[in-house]
Amino acid sequence: MYGEASPEPEQRLFRLLAEASRDLMVLARPDRVEWVSPSVGELLGYSPEEILVADPLSLVHPDDRLRVIESRAILRRDGADEGRARLLHRDGDWRWFESRARLVPDDDGRVTDRFLSTWRDIDEHVRAVEALTESERRYRLLVENAHDAVAHARDGRFVWVSPTVEDLSGWRPEQVIGRTVGEFVHPDDFAGLADLQTRRREDPDALLGAQFRLRNALGTYNWVELRVRPFVDVDGTTDGNAVSLRLIDGEVAARQALERRARYDEVTGLMNRTELLERLGELPRRARRSGTELAVLFCDVDGLKVVNDTYGHLAGDLVLRSVADRVVSAVRTDDLVARIGGDELLVVLVGVHDLDQAVEVAEKLRASVSRPLAVDGAALVPSLSIGVALALPGDGPEVLLARADAAMYAAKRAGRDRVAAAGDPVD
Repeated sequence: MYGEASPEPEQRLFRLLAEASRDLMVLARPDRVEWVSPSVGELLGYSPEEILVADPLSLVHPDDRLRVIESRAILRRDGADEGRARLLHRDGDWRWFESRARLVPDDDGRVTDRFLSTWRDIDEHVRAVEALTESERRYRLLVENAHDAVAHARDGRFVWVSPTVEDLSGWRPEQVIGRTVGEFVHPDDFAGLADLQTRRREDPDALLGAQFRLRNALGTYNWVELRVRPFVDVDGTTDGNAVSLRLIDGEVAARQALERRARYDEVTGLMNRTELLERLGELPRRARRSGTELAVLFCDVDGLKVVNDTYGHLAGDLVLRSVADRVVSAVRTDDLVARIGGDELLVVLVGVHDLDQAVEVAEKLRASVSRPLAVDGAALVPSLSIGVALALPGDGPEVLLARADAAMYAAKRAGRDRVAAAGDPVD
């Protein structure tokens, strides 16, 4: 027929087109490659002969091999398939390729397991899309989590502030521009601000941080983490400082709660033994400078174990809290009150004149505690056995507490609900 080419010229034309294509063409069976176009050298750095003797899957990225294997099943079912995979370049890099494959029938048109696949290099495109996606993801995270306020400061004054400053403090940007951080800092934090400014002068290129309380538009204060670094413009010139501000009220509250738990008793709210001993170490010197004495009252809540055994530990905690509250109400604000054991309270009297006055205060405490208390429908009357010790020259905190403790046990042996002074006999 006119215009019909013979099979041999058609095959030569097909091979010529395939060899001229910049795409990689592969004629293969599931277990081997039968022919590969010369473009494999330009695209992957191999010669066609190297591909013919290689395991086809060895050139496919391990994470993509299952997809390639599944493609063969799709080919058998549908006769064609498309996909993408990473192929190994001779230099060791993995490059992304897009593939299209079709089954190749035999001369009689019957379906065989041979297939022709075309592989197009899309590595730059894929990596560009991935980079753009990652960039978009990062910017989206920044936008979605941009609770910080950022600012540009020059010569110590804000020249630009992000709109998020209003969410952080209630101040509008125009109310902040032209002002300094120091105008907002809590007076008790001025020393920390001065330290930050000193460090900035000493190391102007460093990223520095500090935590302050800053006044908000309502006139109250929030804890803020401030970070400052040089502001560098597009020309590479340093133009003042870049400042970021982040609210940390929750973090500070959590930290303070942990610190309080380490130093204060959870049941009574009183300081614990560790905190008391730390403070007690400085008090004798302070008392001597004022010409007065320091005394310790070692108080034991009588019968607290019986309350726990009879009414339960919740009732015992109620009695302990009530006794602690009554003791605190009966002493001066300068005096210290602590829970140092299960049923033991300690009172440090600052500024007493002598042992007799300390004993008088102890008797007042004992009387204030001994009032009826409703517990689980019953009226209980708490009582204290109190040991009193006056600080002597050279007494350390532990020695002073030991003397008061010994006096308290003397009061208990004498019948409880009474006061005994260190070194004094108990009637």
